Amino acid sequence: KHYGKGCVEKIKENPYQLSTDIKGIGFKYADKIALESGIEPESEIRIRACIRHILESGSLDGHCYLLENQIAIKSTEFLNVDIRDKVTNMLKYMVQDSEIMIYQHEDGPVRFYSKKLYYNENECANVIGRILANKIDAVSSEALLKGYRGVELSDEQMAGVHGIITKGVSILTGGPGTGKSTMTKAVVSALSNLGKTIGLAAPTGRAAQRMTEVIGMQASTVHRLLGWDPINLGFMHNEKNPLWHDFLIIDESSMLDVNLASSILRAVPDNCQVLFIGDVDQLPPVGPGAFFKDLIESDIVPTFKLTQIFRQGKESE
Repeated sequence: KHYGKGCVEKIKENPYQLSTDIKGIGFKYADKIALESGIEPESEIRIRACIRHILESGSLDGHCYLLENQIAIKSTEFLNVDIRDKVTNMLKYMVQDSEIMIYQHEDGPVRFYSKKLYYNENECANVIGRILANKIDAVSSEALLKGYRGVELSDEQMAGVHGIITKGVSILTGGPGTGKSTMTKAVVSALSNLGKTIGLAAPTGRAAQRMTEVIGMQASTVHRLLGWDPINLGFMHNEKNPLWHDFLIIDESSMLDVNLASSILRAVPDNCQVLFIGDVDQLPPVGPGAFFKDLIESDIVPTFKLTQIFRQGKESE
């Protein structure tokens, strides 16, 4: 039904295209069809398909990229044929044909990416760079104090609130009991006083509900914020249809993988500010990468780390 006339010929020509074109058919099933159709175990088409599969499925183990020796070992395991001596040249040809992507930092090893993860990781870096370059209007201390009057803050928290509101993109982090929620509430109060449109979201429904209860403003899951379309399997809000907020706050950011972070950042309007909140020692992402941890370690994004421990209470997480 998908291929129409000439279906059999198309499948015989490249059985591995099935795993790309037909939902529910993976590499292993396509490989079985290929071998039964007479494809040689060490054929170029089989090795290429295997390498693409390994890079794409590596994300299930949390990897954004793999190194050459990892690809060689995994390919041999998948194909049940020792092709380690063929992998170097095959990777070179696949890069030349833009089937896969590479990145090398200075004298470090070459990193091999699937195209999707390569572009998503680049999108994260590019959008964050753009937002950081945005010029933010100066905010007086008096306006901020008026904004979060009634919210008791430590000196550390007060400095953080002012810093966050005056940065294009920023990070708020700290362990349990350091007052991240209280400080977020102060940020929201100050932003509201400044007339900003605020969007609150978290990766899970439970985290979004908690955010709503603590801050007193409706929060949603990231998928709901971006408008997940189950028919087209994509988000309705993206670079062509951005969100409308002036300030976006994402809680539990340690749970964001590179793909979801990229989807959020694609939907950020030109003049929107973004705050990522989380604790690197909490739940890591299920998907590829460690977006929040890497963002902090990059030393590029202004990071406000809370260190003072308050009494563990309803709003002190």
